[in-house]
Amino acid sequence: PVLEARQKCNWGLATKSRNMAEHNIVVFAGDHCGPEVVAEGVKILQAIEQHRPSVGKFVLKEHLLGGCSIDTTGTPLTDEALNAANSADAVLLGAIGGPKWGTGAVRPEQGLLKLRKEMGTYGNLRPCFFASEALVDSSPLKAEICRGTDFVIVRELTGGIYFGDRKEDDGSGTAWDSEPYSRPEIERVA
Repeated sequence: PVLEARQKCNWGLATKSRNMAEHNIVVFAGDHCGPEVVAEGVKILQAIEQHRPSVGKFVLKEHLLGGCSIDTTGTPLTDEALNAANSADAVLLGAIGGPKWGTGAVRPEQGLLKLRKEMGTYGNLRPCFFASEALVDSSPLKAEICRGTDFVIVRELTGGIYFGDRKEDDGSGTAWDSEPYSRPEIERVA
């Protein structure tokens, strides 16, 4: 099932560019470990360019997202950065947020949620399979559970609890979070 899901989703570099030799990628390094991880991703892209020139050239444009954007611009995602992402062929995104921005009215994840919603990146594919037969005996799970485990979880990212209305306790003893989903939001992940 994992392989089938990958094939159905056409995993790999899909491009919107008319010039197939050039792939415009917006890079959001993010916060904390994000820049370190993204730097390694950039090295991979550079290695692909070097060893597979037929793939074309990756044109990287850096923008701020998350806490670093709040610190610099006062907002977690600028319109300029959002427009760049929308017109790019791909986005390379690092981790965002951290304790420094955890309690303010303007928070790093607001930028990430806006980016997801605006770009229509509504789901994560989370494959789950047991990596190696050699590890079965080391697993806390029973061997019959480990063997043959192969499925994909589709995690929805732009509806429900992320964007639902919420009310904090105002002293009346009542608080709530709504988790609304439209029919199209459900159908696209089902």
